[in-house]
Amino acid sequence: MESIAVRELKDLNLLMGLFCEDRSSAAYLIGALGEDFLEYGTWFAAVEGDTPKAVILLYEGLSIPALFSWGSAQHLALLLPQVRSRFPDRFLLDSLAPHRRIWTEHFPLTSGRRMNRLSLIHRRFRPKVARGIEVRKLGHADTAAILGLYTSHPDTFFQPYQLDTGLYFGVWESDRLASVAGVHIISHQARLGVVGNVMSAAWARGRGYARACVSTVCTELLDQVDFVVVDSPMENAGATHLLESVGFAKDFHFDRVVVRR
Repeated sequence: MESIAVRELKDLNLLMGLFCEDRSSAAYLIGALGEDFLEYGTWFAAVEGDTPKAVILLYEGLSIPALFSWGSAQHLALLLPQVRSRFPDRFLLDSLAPHRRIWTEHFPLTSGRRMNRLSLIHRRFRPKVARGIEVRKLGHADTAAILGLYTSHPDTFFQPYQLDTGLYFGVWESDRLASVAGVHIISHQARLGVVGNVMSAAWARGRGYARACVSTVCTELLDQVDFVVVDSPMENAGATHLLESVGFAKDFHFDRVVVRR
């Protein structure tokens, strides 16, 4: 093995090609390489020769800083102890199964949610919008209604700038927003979209609204990309079934944990 150097990466040109080898596991790292998001990311890497073998992204563009890791567990074990002092006192961590043991050696991962990551491609897509359901595009004028719907679920990580994608859709009943779905990420370079912030009001569940919103978002996304991913809590079997009903398939599971040092 060549000598390993640990450094903060400034030249990110190599990363997109590496991440696109597995777009599902690297989805959020790909998103952070977008021009609009580069200012929020700090990238650390274990580099062998000229090639990053493990990467940690500290992303500070959300309401809580978030950490994501990529690469070989062997190299991550060298990288993490050398950069952990740069992490904030509280952060969200997406811990992939091959990396979990390494993270637990440095931080308590005693609480959190086990998540499924699911993916969708054109040939599996089966959009379902039941007759009588009208799905509307949402914009900045709807921000207050969207925030009101998400009040009881702060882990949706909605940011109003996400409406600029034109890929947020909702179902209304009278003047109340009943359901919404949108995107966290769209990367035209990687041909990748990440669906997120799917939510129905408690009083509106079981009416097919969320399925209709997800179907509409994915129809629009798949005109622009060829691979879509979404995360769903493992304990929410209903949400996972909804996603599978329109063609998503499970790729892997991981842990999403809020870490306090």
